[in-house]
Amino acid sequence: MQLIDATQDNSRLCNWSYAPGWRFATYRGTNLGSTLILFLDTPGEVYLDDLSLVAGTVAGAGSNYILNGDFEKALTNGWRATGTATNSSRSTNIIHTGGGSLHLVVGSPAGSNNRLQQTIAGLASSNTYTLSFWYLPVGSSNGLTAWLSSSFLPRTVLSGAPATPGATNSVAGVLPPIPSLWINEVQPVNAGTLQTQAGQYQPWLELYNAGVTPVSLAGLCLANNYTNLTQWSFPAGATIPANGFQVIWADGQTNLSSLAELHAGFRLSAAGGSVALSWMQAGQPAVLDYLNYPAMPADYSLGSWPDGQPFTRRFMPHGTAGGLNDGTQSPLVVAATVSGGQCVLQFNTLPGSSYRVEYQDGLAPAAWTALAPQVATGFTLTTTNALGGQPQRFYRVVTVTP
Repeated sequence: MQLIDATQDNSRLCNWSYAPGWRFATYRGTNLGSTLILFLDTPGEVYLDDLSLVAGTVAGAGSNYILNGDFEKALTNGWRATGTATNSSRSTNIIHTGGGSLHLVVGSPAGSNNRLQQTIAGLASSNTYTLSFWYLPVGSSNGLTAWLSSSFLPRTVLSGAPATPGATNSVAGVLPPIPSLWINEVQPVNAGTLQTQAGQYQPWLELYNAGVTPVSLAGLCLANNYTNLTQWSFPAGATIPANGFQVIWADGQTNLSSLAELHAGFRLSAAGGSVALSWMQAGQPAVLDYLNYPAMPADYSLGSWPDGQPFTRRFMPHGTAGGLNDGTQSPLVVAATVSGGQCVLQFNTLPGSSYRVEYQDGLAPAAWTALAPQVATGFTLTTTNALGGQPQRFYRVVTVTP
């Protein structure tokens, strides 16, 4: 991975790249067979577009013998996947030209038996043909073979950006000014924090503009996954003020959406998931900020603390939609029972934080007796304390390390 624009924020995913973009490959040969086979050396993936096979020696000049080589239609038009290549698909998000490309995905094992293929009609074995295509490498180095016969099986090395220690990055360039926007908070289970204008409690997320000028949201996108980054686009006219917050309802009810109350075209999963904020960069969606969250109790949220940065994010027992996040919220005792001379306390916690229960037997000023600290691995902790025959006892929960 290499930094693209050293003058801008290097914490932004969109400012890093493993490859210099789409590349062009072309091969010329004779004695072609009647089936084109595409396969990878090892498990991996690559994007392909504008795949062309023409008579003669000039790439792309003349009639294309490959059906649906521009991938403007579904793969069922001309293509067939076998083996571990069956997860391959047509992509409408990452493209070279037009409205689609091939996302060739090969699992384990790879090789020629796990492939995408098409029967090619009308080829004359004695004629010269030129095969050409554009490709976008993904991940580690690999090899792509386009097999048409045992004498025509060109192999393309798929590699990321070459390392340049002590020299200018091979992907170095100038990006448009990256907006000062962050995914600041998410609440996938909203049971009583905030209502929509329709009076509903729905999942929501919050953006924060850490800059000193308003930012237009038009053309930016939100998604609850990393495979379809343009899942929902902000409408024209949507803005966020300087040092301001914008709540977006992630409930899939776009029919309720307006500039006054935005509703995204997807729903946050209560079981855990992801949120991505993207913009278009060199014609492709690129991630400005992202957040992964686990399952959380009702009305808990996960947000940046302090606001407007991606490095420290905390669980909060109470969401703070449209305002500053509060990462110092005190634990709340949710249950206390007494049985057999034992008091059992259950209280809300934040995973990774440590807590100490303290008690005294009267409300007059006195020293509190501390029980052993506990580290929370989930969203609740339980402590048991022997009452020792006392008719009353008062407890408090202290956050030791937030």
